[in-house]
Amino acid sequence: MRYVVLLMMCLLSACATSSVELPEAAPAAPLSSVNFGISLNRASLTSHDFETYKLLPAGLFVECGTFYRGRPETTSQAIEQVSVESIEEARRLARLIIERYSSNPTEAIDAPGDSSDLADPGMFTLRASDGAKKIELRTSVDWVEQKRGSFAALVNEFTQVVRGLTPEPLCGQHAFYGIGRSSRSAG
Repeated sequence: MRYVVLLMMCLLSACATSSVELPEAAPAAPLSSVNFGISLNRASLTSHDFETYKLLPAGLFVECGTFYRGRPETTSQAIEQVSVESIEEARRLARLIIERYSSNPTEAIDAPGDSSDLADPGMFTLRASDGAKKIELRTSVDWVEQKRGSFAALVNEFTQVVRGLTPEPLCGQHAFYGIGRSSRSAG
């Protein structure tokens, strides 16, 4: 019995001194793998406006206009050539949004409106991926504009950076229902 206890103590001490190797965290994909697109639309007293931004290999696709009888009427559409340096901040923020939304998709997010009338909060859609994860965030323009919480503030900052990537505001709107343009991203 004494030998069994001694053997057990040796085994336990050997286990205690051995190290367990933890798996390494997967390295983050390069920023160049982050893609995104945002769509905003909201009704006002006189119109129902929209803006769309989508990162493409050829540049940043931008489009704006109004809805008439439920159909979009495009006022302006282009592919903007954006420098790598200018798009990096948007990609960095998009990655933060992807990570945060993927880890807590039940975070308090307002439901999107349907942009049917002046009192409606509007629709905001963000689609983003980083090669490994893909998200679709659907909420209201008001939630983003009013920064209802730290996550909404992050989405607002991202949207301002993306809106600021164009040399001139789309359809002449310096602010889309309160969501401005970041001047630091203009390239």
